[in-house]
Amino acid sequence: MNHEKNQAAWIALWRVSGVGCVHYKTLLDAFQTPENVFNANAEQLK
Repeated sequence: MNHEKNQAAWIALWRVSGVGCVHYKTLLDAFQTPENVFNANAEQLK
């Protein structure tokens, strides 16, 4: 399964200025909870 690749792609989108807000609902659908979205983003920023 390409979940990791999809996750990385979503996080890349999330980090693009202005895109995060527009796609927040889609991110929530992918990650289930806001915590998952922000935790995944934090992991990418390490």
